[in-house]
Amino acid sequence: MKQKIAIVSIVFIVIAVFVAVILWKNSDDNGTFPLKQGSQGEEVRKLQAALNKKNTSGITISEDGIFGPKTESLLVAVTGKTSLTKREYKKLI
Repeated sequence: MKQKIAIVSIVFIVIAVFVAVILWKNSDDNGTFPLKQGSQGEEVRKLQAALNKKNTSGITISEDGIFGPKTESLLVAVTGKTSLTKREYKKLI
């Protein structure tokens, strides 16, 4: 009986570690995502470039890597969203 409990415990731990690794690998890059007002960095600069290309109003935003009110306004105009998850970002870029 004790051996069964030990085996079940080991299997449970192995499964838990496996699930944790999968979730960690699919996580949103250590807090980079969601991209939203206040975010900064290369992902924001790439987002701004993509928004400028997809925008049909003729208005462009600075590609400075700082997610401010103008970036948010253009994001809403293009996507209807005020922030982007990693998955949404990858689709847009």
